[in-house]
Amino acid sequence: MQLIKQIYHFILSSNLFISVGAVCLCIETIQANNSHLAALPFYGFIFFATLTTYNLYYIKSKVYTYAMPLTLIGCIGSMICFWFTEPISFYPLALLVLLSVLYILPVFIRIPKLIFYKGFKVILLAFIWTICTYILPLSLPHISYNSSSMILLGIHRFLFMLILCYHFYIKDEVIWAYRRNYFLLLAGMLILLLGLSFYLSSIFILQAISLSLISYVFYVSKRTQWQYLFAIDGMMYFIPLSMSISSIFVHV
Repeated sequence: MQLIKQIYHFILSSNLFISVGAVCLCIETIQANNSHLAALPFYGFIFFATLTTYNLYYIKSKVYTYAMPLTLIGCIGSMICFWFTEPISFYPLALLVLLSVLYILPVFIRIPKLIFYKGFKVILLAFIWTICTYILPLSLPHISYNSSSMILLGIHRFLFMLILCYHFYIKDEVIWAYRRNYFLLLAGMLILLLGLSFYLSSIFILQAISLSLISYVFYVSKRTQWQYLFAIDGMMYFIPLSMSISSIFVHV
């Protein structure tokens, strides 16, 4: 029983699930642009870079007891994979590093709330995820894409990540009794996401509907961290898995 509890705690506090989700979103980006998947080192770099960033952010937390060793593992893994991966465009990579440092900075340096208020962190995190899982894959040399659809998919990805981040903002920063004051904005973003999805493939519409239903369920009653992990973060797995499953049936 003790071993099960330790495994449970490790999964919740390690951010491994989120790191795999980042890889899934990169695969989704390449699939949506009808290109060949990148080489394995690129996905390794995304996985370990995400692992490093999230564990570094929680490195001072007593809850995330594995943050220090996982940060070191993430750093080493990132450097190894980056060495072997195909060339990544410098400018989006530099911007990603800069925004990630800005996001993590308040953990180590006290910054006035007027300069770095909590709502801003949600938008910043959504930008970081968009660059990491959308811009970086498209910057790979072998990826081809249509400029107009690229912009639309980019806006969709940013809004999708903003909604996921906003869910955790409401859970972690908002008192339960006041959550309805924040749900109107969430509902507006979900409607906009659904509207954008109609200009993409039907699988994006299904994703938006599923996320809307999950959002309603999480609004009407409190949910555990485990449920947030698999339902909210799990939405990052939705389209890549759906595309993979549908491709199997098409070939059959």
